[in-house]
Parts: sequence; C-alpha cells; structure tokens
Amino acid sequence: MYKVTIDASKMNFNEIDNEGSKFYIGYYKVFYVKNDGNIVSDSIPVLKSSLSNNQITVYLDIDKLTSGKAIGVGDDTKLNMDWYAAGTFNNWSPEKMNKVNDHFEIEIDNSYNKGENIEYKIPASTTWKPWQAIFNGEVYSDSSQNQIYTFKNNVNGFKIKFYPMISYIEIEELKVGDSQ
Repeated sequence: MYKVTIDASKMNFNEIDNEGSKFYIGYYKVFYVKNDGNIVSDSIPVLKSSLSNNQITVYLDIDKLTSGKAIGVGDDTKLNMDWYAAGTFNNWSPEKMNKVNDHFEIEIDNSYNKGENIEYKIPASTTWKPWQAIFNGEVYSDSSQNQIYTFKNNVNGFKIKFYPMISYIEIEELKVGDSQ
C-alpha cells in the first residue's frame, strides 16, 4: 500500500448547501497508470470538519484500484467521521457502524437465501448529508446508483465492513448454523 501526505491548507474547500445544512468540502484526485496503460482515478471528498490537523494522508492500494471508481483510494480523515449503513435490509434507515481499528462494520441479523440480493449505500449521517460523502461501494456521490450484493450462500446474517482509507467495502456472510 502506498501513502502520501498532502497539506490541507493548499486544498480548496467550498461551501456546499444541502437543503440548509452547510458543509465545507474539498476534493483530491489520484491518478495511477496501470501496466496496460489505463489511467485509474476518481474524485475523493474531504470534509473540512474531519481534519484533525492541516495534513491529509492519502492511501493507495493498487491491487484494488478500479478504473473510474474510488475503490483503492482513500484517506485518514474518513476515520474521524461516523459512518452508517443503509439499504433494503433496514428500509434505508441509516444505522451507525462501529469503528474497529482501520475500518467500520455493522452486523445485520436478517436471513437471505443463496441468490437473493440486497441494495445498499454508506452515508456519513442519518440525514444522508452531506450528499457528496455518500459511498455506494464504488464512488462518493449524491446521485450514484445503489450498490447490489448477491448472497453466495443461505445466511442468517451478514457483516458489512467499510475500509474508508481505501474506499473499499467487504461483505462477510454469516451462514446458517455458524456460531458468531
């Protein structure tokens, strides 16, 4: 994994108004040229309120990079925020995820059969604001489509793990009969 520290005072933070809620958001972009010549990049938002000092450490996991998506790129400011999981499994009511070291996770105790789907997104609040920080598993955006996960097994629950330092989501299936 690669990392670089950037000076946040050189970043432009613009005031964004989400229906009366104001946020200061800046963006950075990482460009990576893959061996096949394709360039991988996406814009990553930074909330000014999540800065703990004037530096942002950006992380890059080249094994997870996907062209045109945020996957594989993130930063340490996202660890200073709360994150929530919302989707078809909880009627789109954001539930707070627990911080565990370098990621956030939540366990959902719903049963699903092999081949069934859930849709989801990871917002930074119960109000879905700021819209620009909503992560759908591929990009940060207020207008992105829902992410879809298809179960590979019959499950009596699952765990969503969000790794914001590299903008990556992992879903762990908890099989029927498995002890937790």
